[in-house]
Amino acid sequence: MDCKELYAQKLMTAAQAAALVKSGDWVDYGWAVNTPVAVDAELAKRLPELEGVNFRGGILMWVPEIFQIDDPAAHMTWNSWHMGGIERKAIAQGFSFYSPIRYSELPRYYRESSDPVDVAVFQVTPMDEHGYFNFGPSASHLGAVCEKAKKIIVEVNTNMPRCLGGMENCVHVSQVTGIVEGANPPIGQMAAAGAATEVDLKEAELKVKSKEAEIAKSEEILENTTVVSPVNGRIQAINESGTDDQGNPAPYITIQQAGSYRVKGMLGELQRGGIMEGTRLKILSRTDETQVWYGTVTLVDYENPSQGSGNEMYSGMSVDSMTAASRYPFYVELETTEGLILGQHVYLTLDTGEGSSGMALFAGFVTVEEDGSAWVWAETGRGRLEKRTVTLGEYDPMTDTYIILDGLTTEDFIAFPDDSLCHEGASTTHEETEPPEGEMMPEGEM
Repeated sequence: MDCKELYAQKLMTAAQAAALVKSGDWVDYGWAVNTPVAVDAELAKRLPELEGVNFRGGILMWVPEIFQIDDPAAHMTWNSWHMGGIERKAIAQGFSFYSPIRYSELPRYYRESSDPVDVAVFQVTPMDEHGYFNFGPSASHLGAVCEKAKKIIVEVNTNMPRCLGGMENCVHVSQVTGIVEGANPPIGQMAAAGAATEVDLKEAELKVKSKEAEIAKSEEILENTTVVSPVNGRIQAINESGTDDQGNPAPYITIQQAGSYRVKGMLGELQRGGIMEGTRLKILSRTDETQVWYGTVTLVDYENPSQGSGNEMYSGMSVDSMTAASRYPFYVELETTEGLILGQHVYLTLDTGEGSSGMALFAGFVTVEEDGSAWVWAETGRGRLEKRTVTLGEYDPMTDTYIILDGLTTEDFIAFPDDSLCHEGASTTHEETEPPEGEMMPEGEM
């Protein structure tokens, strides 16, 4: 069936449309200039027979007929998303109420709320050749209303301008329950304030002169102003609007700091506390195992977690399984950036202190006896465990590590002390995991 046949099939009178509203129904009554006229007049005749009809709407441009029946509070409530003067006056009559909500959240409210929309009725443009009725200049949240409504009544007004600009500015004839061809009244508009008096003109003239003086002063300041960056670098972007795509405040100038970079890594939820500010890390190239850098963790940002299923790893533990878990960024300040490329992906691992007077080892591997002697479970070289005595140096509470002065080398394999698994002569096995990934990023935005 083509659109014209559907149109003819769904065409009805305003009285027939009003008859679709029952006691207890929730009725969405359009928005601003979309508020119905012909159906409103017929529904006002029917409303005294009904009880508990709840209307939703807002920014009324004229007093609806349903407001003018005898004792409207006995038959209806008006629930406004955004009140104008007409609706505020109706509060005193006991049937008008304000529904507090953030206006930008209205579409989501309709889509996610369990509150019903039994009937939606509003004015639209005539149907186009593709079968769509445009909502005109007051589209607002009507697209979401149509998704939720059980019955949709459109009141066609040839004076309604067609307004484009998105995917939620119209409804298709196949979606509507009924079509009412109204009397095509003029579109509502704000009342004029009347002709300006001589005093009004003088006040306006003074305001213009004052603004011109402010503009001239601002231009003079701009001509003699120097913007000083707190860092040396290269301008990466200039945002003349000062806001992002959502209208939120955003940096006006973004500067990439010269000669100073840091590495960004990610911790999974289960690795919280695995590293902290001050932890020494070793940075390894993913493509050239001879390239090594060293750095110190300067920030673990638990305040700004990201959600996702990234494949970053730390301390040999994959976070792939934590698909909905939070991931926390941390940043490493490098001792040198020679050989690094901006955006390069690298591996991160704890700095074990190779090349110093000893080797750093996580304290959990070390057993310290009452007499001060210490030992670890180490592999004998024949695939068996043994208790091996080690000489301890300084303990670092920041990283929870001991410096091993003697008894172990970086070539040895050790085991975590587990009483159920570790004993003299126990067989050993080797399992390798990759260290966590990181990414080099520029430092210094303003």
